[in-house]
Parts: sequence; C-alpha cells; structure tokens
Amino acid sequence: MKSIDKLPDELNKKLKMNGLLLKDTEIIHGMDKTDSATYIPVKIKAGEPVSATSLATLSEFGKIFKKVDMLIAEMGKNIYSGNIEAKPLKGGHDSCEYCPYDSVCAYRQSNPINCFSVDNKTVIEEITNEINGKEEK
Repeated sequence: MKSIDKLPDELNKKLKMNGLLLKDTEIIHGMDKTDSATYIPVKIKAGEPVSATSLATLSEFGKIFKKVDMLIAEMGKNIYSGNIEAKPLKGGHDSCEYCPYDSVCAYRQSNPINCFSVDNKTVIEEITNEINGKEEK
C-alpha cells in the first residue's frame, strides 16, 4: 500500500507535461514557479533553463514553423493533385485513435509503415539541414 505522503509526488509525476519549450527563464518561470521542474521538463539552475531535450531557441522555433509551413504547402499540393493516400504517422501516439475515417481507410489493421522515434534535438538538426539545403538552391 502506498503512503499518503507520497501521493502528491506521484500525482505530480503523472501530470508533468512534455514537449518543447522556449529557452527563456521568464517564460519557464511563468509555466512552473519552482526551479525543480515539477510540472514541465525543464529545470532552472544558476538562473538558466536546463534540459537535455526539451529546450529550443527562438531561432530554432522559427525553423520549426518554417518547416510546418512547407509541409502544409506540400500537403495542399498533394491533395489538389489527388494524392490522398492513408499514411498516418505512427509513434508514441496512435494518430488513428480519434480519426472519423478509420472505418473507411482501415489503416489501423495494416502494418505501420510511417513510424518515428526521434528526440527533439535530432528533429531540429534535421529541419535546420533541410532548410539550409533548400536556401542554398
């Protein structure tokens, strides 16, 4: 049986958010008043945000948004040309879980061919390389 004293700590662990945060101490403190990363995946040490994988600079966020814009434009072109095959991304979460077209496409029953498992730093590096490569052309 678990001790009542440990319940708040266990609850905080389950409620802890994940994701990518702007590397800005003021914003980090706005999201979690403690420096110990109680609710977000970033700690504050010596007045600076610290995380192995959950921080990005404003420049890196700019590159992410540029990549999102490029993907949306590409998706629009594909849809306009009739290329609308079922290839949802499979990874940490099942993108078919709430899709209203699941019964039509039957992708859930197939072997997932569009899988991912990378960390935030790898994604930012790949986006930076891709954007730099397109700007050189």
